[in-house]
Parts: sequence; structure tokens; C-alpha cells
Amino acid sequence: MTIKGLLERKSAVYTEMQALAHNARKENRSFTDEEKIAFDKADKDYNGIVETIERMEKSKAYEADFAQKDEQVNNEPKVSKEERYAHAFNKYLRFGNGELTAAEKQLLVEERVNVSDNNAKGAFTVSTVLYDQFVETMKYFAPILNEVNLLRTASGQKMDFTTFNETNKSAAFITGGQGSTVNETEMDFGTASIDVHTAATMVKLSWELLQDNEFNLEGELGRLLGERVGRLLEEVYTNGSGTNQPFGILTDAGAGVTAASSSVITRNEIINLIHSIDPAYRARGAKFMFNDSTLAAFKQLTIGTGDARPLWVPSMREGEPDTLEGFGYVINQAMPDIATGDTPMVFGEMSCYYAREAGSVSLRRLDERFADSLVSGFLLYGRYGGKLLKSDAVKKITMA
Repeated sequence: MTIKGLLERKSAVYTEMQALAHNARKENRSFTDEEKIAFDKADKDYNGIVETIERMEKSKAYEADFAQKDEQVNNEPKVSKEERYAHAFNKYLRFGNGELTAAEKQLLVEERVNVSDNNAKGAFTVSTVLYDQFVETMKYFAPILNEVNLLRTASGQKMDFTTFNETNKSAAFITGGQGSTVNETEMDFGTASIDVHTAATMVKLSWELLQDNEFNLEGELGRLLGERVGRLLEEVYTNGSGTNQPFGILTDAGAGVTAASSSVITRNEIINLIHSIDPAYRARGAKFMFNDSTLAAFKQLTIGTGDARPLWVPSMREGEPDTLEGFGYVINQAMPDIATGDTPMVFGEMSCYYAREAGSVSLRRLDERFADSLVSGFLLYGRYGGKLLKSDAVKKITMA
């Protein structure tokens, strides 16, 4: 029955009750037994109708309220999983695990499992905000990362690559006439593997700083940790031995030129280094790589033989790099100085070096370890590997 029907029924019962009372008052008497039964039944019906109407009116009010809330929710912008993760991760950084809701903890754990199964319990994949700042800073302190081939893999199993050396191989014309057999030429191939190794660093921040909303926690952590990891990767991707760390580009670079002096690199030696590389590699964006001190030495070199023009040529157009003998260069502070027996300079196609990041970059907050100092530690770690896959694509100058 509708509310309107109930109201009509309520009016009819009320009229019935009033009629019984009116008859008794008119005759100046009490209710008869039959009238008492009829009045009590009408009174019970009346109260039941009132309660039913109240319940139905509340139900309609609830429906209207929920409809309004649904409309508000539908009109609000949708929050992506990435945004929810960023919020939960920032909350974890500032306040630790104890302040996370069950849903936030589950979200952080799910992302850790989805990205890699190699992360230790208690650590979480860094948010996009922190990771972007981390990578940007890392490349600033490791310029080599802007030149090599970056490879990101979900897991850290050793990767095997097949390598080919076709420098001296060519097709040939058939000389024996129609139906002659094509001479078979063996392929020179080998294998190279890129394993990964764990790199880690830790910083400590005061609780007061962590709870200060004006402090850009993720951005500052990303910059600080990116600088540290960047310096490490610059060193190992340049000089790494391959034992508990990546192979460096100098470790696998081909022997290009041995300098006559232990303290000076001449223009002729630079030219010989350039031409020790196959022209095909030179044509694919080959560059020099050396440190800033070596660049300072090159800026003082002249073309020679009566020509005092500098060997180093600064760019005169926006977007064009400075050059040395017509080729660009990379300043890498991990490269050795010009000194006896060292290799201060390489030249070639840097993209033949593969730098690998396995799984996710993860961060764990350490509270109890430093609680008596009112600070928390932040331990970041990632897994990295690297190797030059073609030693003839990059060659080096070795000092006498």
C-alpha cells in the first residue's frame, strides 16, 4: 500500500474511533463490552498505520539521501590506482606502517608483488613521484646513462645475449656461372651475459621533518638517493670489474691506441683512435668519453703544424654539441685522469653498452633502529647490471 492509501486508511480508522466515543458521550455512559473491543481494535490499527507511514517516510528519505550521495560520487573525478598508491606511499614515508589503513597496506603489498617477487618483506616499490625524481637526478650525476642502452627487466635472472662480429664479412658474386654453388661463410659469434647485483644506500631524517607537510619529502628523497646511486652507477658502468658489480665499459672496450707519453695525448693519437673504430660504428652516433680534466687538456691542444686553431670546437648553434675532431663527447667524472698506464679516453658507439635495472627500486622505512634519536632511516635498494656487448664498437687510449 502507498503512503497515500495508508493516510486514507488512517483517516477512516480515526473516524470510526471518534464515532464510538461520540455515541458514548451523547448517551452519557461508558463503552459497552462490544464498543471497548471495537475501539481497542481501531486504536491498534491506527497505531500500526502510523508506524508503517513513519517507516515508509524514513525509507524515502534514505533513498533520496543515497541518491544525492551517489550523484556527488559520480560527479567527482575518478582517483586512479597510481594516485591512490602515491598517497599511501607518501603516508608510509611520513608516518610508517602503523598509520596505514588495511586497504593502503594491501595496495602497497600488491604493487610490490606485481612488479617483482625479489623485494624483501617490509619494503615497498617507490612511488612514481619519487622514482621520476630519482631517475632524473641519477642521470645528472651519471651522464653515461644518457648514452648507453638502458634495459629494464621484471626479474633478475641472468640474461644471455648472442653477439656477432661481421666486420670483415661480405657477400660475393657467383663466379662459376649458372648453377654454381654459393660459398659458405661461417659466422663469428659468441655469447655475453648480463647479471645483476644489489646496490643500496640509507639516509636518516628527523621525525619533525617527516611530519612537516611543507617539506617535499618524496622529491627531496628522490634527489638525495638519486645522487648517491648515480655516482655509484657512473663508477661501475665505467670501471666495474664484473665481480659483485657490473662490467664497466672500460673493462670490455677494445684496445685502440697506446699513447707514446704517460702525460700527454696528441692529436695524431686521437685521430688514430677514431679510425680504429669501423666506419659503420662511427656513423651511428659515435662519441668520445673522458673526464673534465682531460677536456681541459684538449682545450689547450691546437691542430698543429703551424695551425694554431684549437682542436676543441665550441658549438655556435643552439642544440648542437661542442666537438672534438668533429665528434661529440660525454663528460664522465669516473673516467681516469691522464696518467701512467691509465685509460683516460674511449671512443665509439656507446649504445653497444647495455645498462640493466632488474625489478623495482624499493624503499624501506626503519623506525626502531634509530628511535632513541627521534629519527627514521630510509633504506633504498635496486638491482643493476651492465656490459659492453661489442668490444670492437668502443675502443680506448691507454697511456704509456
